[in-house]
Amino acid sequence: MATTAGRGPRPILTESQIDTLRLLTALMDKLEISRANVHSHPISLALQKAAILRWNGDFIYLTADAIDKLTCNDPSAGGAETNLQMAYKLQLRALLSCYHELSHKKRGCISINAPARTLTEFKEFRATSCDPTQPIVPWWKMSAKSEGLSNWNKSIKPNARDFKPFREMNLWIEHKESFLIALEAQNLTHLVEKNPTIHDDDLDSAQRKFLFKVMKDNFLHHEAKSIVKKYATDKDTRRIWEELCEFCDSSIATAMYADVLVTHLADVKLHKANWNRGQGEFINHYKIQKNKFNEIAPDSQMSYPHAVRMLHNVVSGTPDLAPALDQHRQARKAAGSTIDISFDECCALSSEQAQAHDNANTRTKSSYQSKDG
Repeated sequence: MATTAGRGPRPILTESQIDTLRLLTALMDKLEISRANVHSHPISLALQKAAILRWNGDFIYLTADAIDKLTCNDPSAGGAETNLQMAYKLQLRALLSCYHELSHKKRGCISINAPARTLTEFKEFRATSCDPTQPIVPWWKMSAKSEGLSNWNKSIKPNARDFKPFREMNLWIEHKESFLIALEAQNLTHLVEKNPTIHDDDLDSAQRKFLFKVMKDNFLHHEAKSIVKKYATDKDTRRIWEELCEFCDSSIATAMYADVLVTHLADVKLHKANWNRGQGEFINHYKIQKNKFNEIAPDSQMSYPHAVRMLHNVVSGTPDLAPALDQHRQARKAAGSTIDISFDECCALSSEQAQAHDNANTRTKSSYQSKDG
């Protein structure tokens, strides 16, 4: 063995010592702890106190709960035991989650310090894919989890007929709501979510192909067809949905629909509306239309006080409902409470009054039918 002048041969490190260096290197490279401070840093002190000294031998087996319980002896406080700061715990959770996620995608453990595993990659993972509220799943258990997900078409049969065609821009809001409901019913909402954590690339690809065909068959509006066509190669349903929502939510047709909605909400009168169903259904219909307006016109959202005044005006000519709000406010004022009321509370109050009227109407109709019989 070659030797350097004045020095003996370098000692051969054991696997345990190499594994310890792996952990220290990961802390320096990924968590940006300087070499000079790595042994005295609170993260290192906490790991040493918990006897987490090696990467493959100790660190990768940590759980989120174990990280949350890490403590260290603070030299600045005379060596008193203190909880590891939350920011440091989140760093450790992100590092561990990144290792397991990348190992799962490779279908085997990765070298966290390999040149390909850059600091930029880790930071991007932490910013887009790491969810600190979720448990940390070891990569060797993710396979079993993926096998469960791969049976999605057995437990919930994907049905393209559940998705309705989108042809007219003025029906975009209804279509958007219907489309998302159908996705949720088939357990496929992750296919339109931004930056989801994907545990099984093959399954995700198969599901995207299914949804892409649904979009191709049902997105019949000319702009929607154009957006779908752009992604015919990679079938990126997430980008398709994002672009479609950006276009339709800000379209002139949507803005015109918002104008029609707010005009209806302001001008309609229950006693003049030729409404042939129950009063309770009208109150619910009015609430839905108001919420729909706030959704499609976020810059012009109707405040609660304004919406309450509008609803009060809408039912002002209906004897059963007109006095309800004033009486409620008078009762609250007499009790020493604020007379402010939210729109949802106002709807609930009006619905309660409407139900009494509707029930009485139902009984009257039944009695007339009995007599005619």
